Amino acid sequence: MTRIDVHSRRNGLQCPLHPQQLLSWVLFFLQTGLLYTFLVMLYPVTASPFIAIFGFGAQLSLFYFAFVVTRHNPEDPLTTGKFEEYARENNLSMEGKQELLSNTMWCKFCEHDVLKGSKHCRSCNKCVIGFDHHCNWLNNCVGKTNYPIFRKLMNAVLVHAFLQFVSATIPLYWSYSDGSGLCDRLESVYGNCSIADVRGLLIFLVVLSIIMMIAILKLIS
Repeated sequence: MTRIDVHSRRNGLQCPLHPQQLLSWVLFFLQTGLLYTFLVMLYPVTASPFIAIFGFGAQLSLFYFAFVVTRHNPEDPLTTGKFEEYARENNLSMEGKQELLSNTMWCKFCEHDVLKGSKHCRSCNKCVIGFDHHCNWLNNCVGKTNYPIFRKLMNAVLVHAFLQFVSATIPLYWSYSDGSGLCDRLESVYGNCSIADVRGLLIFLVVLSIIMMIAILKLIS
């Protein structure tokens, strides 16, 4: 028998969306826009395609892993009625299944038996197997069934932030050593250029990249 609770969140795309989740979307699309309309333009023609390709690869992997983790429901398989599916995915023998089912716990919030090690998340109002934490950036819980892909997402964010840091730091250095050259490249596309604005955007991207890397390293360490 499965638990039926219309108030529980099945995945991170279910409303209400968290403000931090919306902020992450804004930052992602802002960085994507700045990559192709600003950063790429600051490099010579021989180098700009590589910046665009590497940036696209990093952003695509970040978007894919984020979508998979957000869309995944890490709820306890007993409350969803998908225990047999969970057993197949984890290659559990008949003895293994019986051992799990003989060590269940009662969740007073779900009013249902759950597997040992599951924990109730008050934000999602459901029990999550192998609960690690609730991530506001994803608006979803991270547990046993989606933690491996969550680690891949963290690695993708780290790579993305590092590439952005390098891609922004190089033209930032150029802005002090050869500011006219940078403006010439932007003026050829947009018709005008302010070196102060260029430096401001580059500093913003560098600082944002550093904050992202520190946050991810602190999380996965």
